[in-house]
Amino acid sequence: MALVASVPGSARDPAIPPRPRELVAGQITEGNFETRRVGGPDSDGGIGDWFLGNGTLCAIVSSPDHESALTPQGGVLIDLGHCGAQNDQWTVLQPLMNLNQHEVIPVKEISARVERDRASIRTRAVHQGIEFLTTY
Repeated sequence: MALVASVPGSARDPAIPPRPRELVAGQITEGNFETRRVGGPDSDGGIGDWFLGNGTLCAIVSSPDHESALTPQGGVLIDLGHCGAQNDQWTVLQPLMNLNQHEVIPVKEISARVERDRASIRTRAVHQGIEFLTTY
């Protein structure tokens, strides 16, 4: 999933919510939780998870140790909605090997990046000798 805007993002105080078309990516902390949570009936994101937004769409990728709706492992997209609208109804995007719930791809690393024209969160996992990189 790419959340890309046509204007550059800037480094800001993490306690201030993103402005429209401002690119933000990073980990959710106690200090920025209220401005980074997506909110809504299916909102699950919390402290330690990862936030991605462009001022219009906001998403949360769970930390690897945060269980998902399908498995006790995280590192997956758990919230998606319009920033500030409290309308998350997303459940989970959980990569599975061979669509088998017993072969969950174990995400071990997450990183965030903000560039001039894009923000991203990348997860990395290795399962059965295969490297899985997912960029949101």
